Amino acid sequence: MNSAFLRTCIAATCLAIGLVLWWNKLRLPEEAESDAGHLAPASVEGADAPTSSSDILPAPRAADPTSVAGAPPATGSPKDSEQARPPVSAAPSPTPAGPVEWDLRHGHLTKDELGAVLALLEQHIANERRRLFDERFESGRFEILFPGDPPPIPAVPGPDGRLPLEESRSHTDPATIASRAHVTRLPLAEYPDFYALFDERDWVAARLGD
Repeated sequence: MNSAFLRTCIAATCLAIGLVLWWNKLRLPEEAESDAGHLAPASVEGADAPTSSSDILPAPRAADPTSVAGAPPATGSPKDSEQARPPVSAAPSPTPAGPVEWDLRHGHLTKDELGAVLALLEQHIANERRRLFDERFESGRFEILFPGDPPPIPAVPGPDGRLPLEESRSHTDPATIASRAHVTRLPLAEYPDFYALFDERDWVAARLGD
């Protein structure tokens, strides 16, 4: 009786232990997944988070030393660029008008109209002469001659034999009462438009006399 009861107790105990082991075996995968879910945030929190945009953005490329700030990227070959560049202008001042232009301007006028044009040209020449000489004297482009000095060096005539206009203005020093002359000329090469007015005047005068 005692032996049978002891065997029954041992069998029940073994069965209970087996059931516990089997139950624990079934719960191990679920607990592992649960533990992983709890550990994941902890691992993220422990990681070093980026502190600035430079930690997540790629580093900028080094600047091209040959590029110009603000300039668009160059396209085409250097030869194309050279051809597209406009040539540097070194054109001289326009050539003064000549007989062809004067004929187009005045050739259709009547005698009375030509007389009016001639009077206007004479007045224009006088005004320009005074203005140009004033500019030269005011800018100091003149020669100073005192009494007893030799006259200025004669002017060199132009290809057509014309001599440059010359003007002299007297000045007296109020302190010493000494007088001197300021002499200047209008060089032919510096004032071609001005001297062309004389040619146009002569052309109109000739047409008026025909």
